[in-house]
Amino acid sequence: MGPKSKYIVIILLTARLSLQAQSQLDFSYVDSATYSYYLNGDWEKLINLGDEAIRQNIDFKYLRQRLGYGYYLNENYVKAAKHFRNAYAFDSYDPFTLENLYYSYLYAGQEDAAALFAGRMDKELRKSLSVNLFKPVESVIAEYNFKYAGTSLRTNPQYGNFGFSSRFGSRIALYQMISKFQQTITVRLPNQDSYINDEQFEYYALLKVSLARNLQFKSAYHYLYTTYSTSTTSSYLGYAGLSTLSSNILMGIDASVRYDAEEYIKQFAILAGINSMGSHKIYLTGYLSLINENSTSRVIYTQKAGIKISRSFWLEGNAIFGNLNNFSDLSAMYIYNSIDPTTFRAGSTLYFYIGKHISLWLNFAYEKKQFYEDLNYHYNQFSYLGGIKWKI
Repeated sequence: MGPKSKYIVIILLTARLSLQAQSQLDFSYVDSATYSYYLNGDWEKLINLGDEAIRQNIDFKYLRQRLGYGYYLNENYVKAAKHFRNAYAFDSYDPFTLENLYYSYLYAGQEDAAALFAGRMDKELRKSLSVNLFKPVESVIAEYNFKYAGTSLRTNPQYGNFGFSSRFGSRIALYQMISKFQQTITVRLPNQDSYINDEQFEYYALLKVSLARNLQFKSAYHYLYTTYSTSTTSSYLGYAGLSTLSSNILMGIDASVRYDAEEYIKQFAILAGINSMGSHKIYLTGYLSLINENSTSRVIYTQKAGIKISRSFWLEGNAIFGNLNNFSDLSAMYIYNSIDPTTFRAGSTLYFYIGKHISLWLNFAYEKKQFYEDLNYHYNQFSYLGGIKWKI
């Protein structure tokens, strides 16, 4: 190797070491620079430097607060809550942390987590933020569902529900709902057609208790009163579940038992997912269920994926695989027990957030149905659902 080559190698090595030295951050620089970015509202630089500092194991309360506030103003409420949770671990009494944790969870749609941290505030702070932890009626929810049955032997099913939620302190919430389903079934007989009027009235109650900062217990009761022409039956379901509450990692287990026509239908399930990670603000969840019915068992799998497409809109896609007959979904709020079994369902939901008080959603779904008279034949059904939630 000649002298010139040696000089080039030395220069390259020196430059590399210099760049490595410049990339190594220290506490004083991170503290002063992020504080300057915070005061000047330079949120992009603050986030880039703050995230790099944490990767280099530089971590302190004010850094987490500044990062959380930067993500909050960028409307990435899940990441904002993540950083404010870390700031809370440094100091659980800081009013700035508690206030922004509350709003981060509230705007991320995690009202139970928001209420839990509101309970950690002192009375003066709650009063200044107009936070009330006792509300007999916290929100009102209504849905209407019209389904187009792709066969002349079935009228188009219709379903509607109305419910309201109540809050009793920072840890306890109750949701109650009534609903009705209606459809007419035509059964072709050798001499004439027979018509079955299928109606179902339901009452549903879900109690949620926040046991810890990241653990929630849920218990539900679902009553169904079904009329098939002149015969009537009553069905009773009990449900219990445990799930994460305020984490980016979603995990849960649940179980339900339903008594129907002297038969017990048992369902056991596990939930896993990830909530709004990365710059794209996405979430993914998988729900694996085992149903035991008539001494036989079968598996049902539900996959959901959502993405934020603008400030006020979220788009979610979902699919359910398996025989859905007597399957209960969403903490046993919906029960697939129509006379014709559903063997596949897939659809998408668009959520609109109008201000702080009103949420709207529109859902379209495709369903593959079996004729209960002969399970070898099926038909297609298309579902159109609209819903509204008003926070009082």
